[in-house]
Amino acid sequence: MERSVAWLLIAFFLSLAVPAQGAPAARPRTDLGHLVLLTPKAQVYVRTDELSVIFTAALPTAWSYSILVDGDQNGIWGVARHVVIPPGTPSPPSPDFAYGATVDGRFCSQFIYSAYPDESDMLYESSACGGRKSAATFDTAVTQGGALKAFTIPKRELRASTGTVHFVISIWDGSGQLVFGSPSVPFVIAW
Repeated sequence: MERSVAWLLIAFFLSLAVPAQGAPAARPRTDLGHLVLLTPKAQVYVRTDELSVIFTAALPTAWSYSILVDGDQNGIWGVARHVVIPPGTPSPPSPDFAYGATVDGRFCSQFIYSAYPDESDMLYESSACGGRKSAATFDTAVTQGGALKAFTIPKRELRASTGTVHFVISIWDGSGQLVFGSPSVPFVIAW
């Protein structure tokens, strides 16, 4: 039952991300898992195996993306609103975290510390890349017309006590950030 509810929520968010009528959508790939996000130029899929959750994005080569996780599932980013961590201070733990890659392809795992004071869905402060230790991996494969960029994340790093993962997808298109979902209305997966 929980699994069907999770996929129903994903289907709902997918319907919100489908391009406007008349815009050509990229053709979905059935070999990459369950499609969770579809735009004219980007697709994000999720699948699981015994030990990992694999997020794969089909994107233009120069684009990158991140998976932001609301680890405590409280609907806001970080431990409090508008927290600033002074430069040079070691990264304290936070229940919320992100997996990403820089445009030049370096893996990045970070803690998410806080949201904007008046907007709990908007990320305000996070640690530097590598601030959060992770056993996740990032792989890129160039394809005809773009690239496949995949995060393989150990389930033990993702699973909350509720048995579900609440996440947001952020795509960098070279000129700005496109955010899909929010901590208050996240994508949800369960296994």
